[in-house]
Amino acid sequence: MKAKFPFLKFIWRLIRKRPWHYAGGILSVIVLDAVDMIPSLLIKEITNKVQKAPQDVDLTFYALALAGCYFLISLLRLGWRFLLIVPSRNIERELRKSAYLKLVSSDFAEVSKLKTGDVVSTLSQDLSNLRMFLGPGIVVLIDSLALFIFIPITLFYILGMGAVWVLLPFLI
Repeated sequence: MKAKFPFLKFIWRLIRKRPWHYAGGILSVIVLDAVDMIPSLLIKEITNKVQKAPQDVDLTFYALALAGCYFLISLLRLGWRFLLIVPSRNIERELRKSAYLKLVSSDFAEVSKLKTGDVVSTLSQDLSNLRMFLGPGIVVLIDSLALFIFIPITLFYILGMGAVWVLLPFLI
């Protein structure tokens, strides 16, 4: 009996070799999405204070807070790039090397039956797709799930029940 979802088992085996890279990268994406909500909350506070008493507002604190948020965002983006994208390239390199060694060590009679261009083209495209799945694919998946949670929470904090009207088209 064949194993169910052999592709996922293969992917899990590749990720399991680098658990800290992937765990750190996923955590970096989630924290990045949470920190990405802070500037909108700061701008809400600034506009509320300016509307009440414009002369009493010290914008220096808010400007520094916004600059700090964007600096932290840039560090977190750099973090997930190093922790998710670089390992996916390393996995691709290892698999290319493994496939090349297997192809070179194969029986000449078997290999000579294959069209070299087709084999290399298919192998190259499949490995490129795998790299995109293990790097940017995971980033996009985690980013989408985190934003799906953080954006409505931020909207309800800023707009109150008015957020229902903003989110209504997405619920229908």
